Amino acid sequence: MKKFTFIFSFLAVILGIAAAIMGLFFEYDSGFEFLGAFIAFVGVAMIVVVRMYPGFGESMESLIVSVVALAGAALFAIEAAMRLGGADSTILMIAGIGLVVLSFILCPCLCFQTGNRSSSNVIGIAAAHESISITEISQKTGLSTAVVSSVIYDAIGKGKLSGQMVGDTFKRTGPAVGVSPDAKVLVICPYCGAKTEQGLAKCVKCGADI
Repeated sequence: MKKFTFIFSFLAVILGIAAAIMGLFFEYDSGFEFLGAFIAFVGVAMIVVVRMYPGFGESMESLIVSVVALAGAALFAIEAAMRLGGADSTILMIAGIGLVVLSFILCPCLCFQTGNRSSSNVIGIAAAHESISITEISQKTGLSTAVVSSVIYDAIGKGKLSGQMVGDTFKRTGPAVGVSPDAKVLVICPYCGAKTEQGLAKCVKCGADI
């Protein structure tokens, strides 16, 4: 996911710059150069966000946002090329800018939501096991080992997980924070997010192996 998000965002930057350059050759002041620069800015911003928040970059949400931005940049660049050739289709410009603005609004919202969900999944899985490796959590959540490791260390530091890292393995030294020793330990399904009692082989909601 992350690779494609980078590629699509980079292409949006290129198309934005191309549209801005074409706008410089219009006979009248159309503002295309500024709008093209804005599209390029949105593409760069998405690349920065993906690099700063790897969990978001590896999600389907980031791919969708980058596709929306690329579609908007492509429509805007097509409009710029048409105007340069003497034709005009204002609707393409409006649609293109609309899609880019939509992606610009969605990016931080989805980034925050996805980041919280990914962290909760990692912490829930770690807290449900006496001992589990970073690689195993990565396989269960679909996140990279680097992201999982970062979440685990952060959770331990903030007291959200009771345990310690021994090499590549998290070892729990007590029950999950906020849970009494007699409470049932629940495992969060990495596929649908439903909570299932530890010890069951399959998710009670979607039936996936956990």
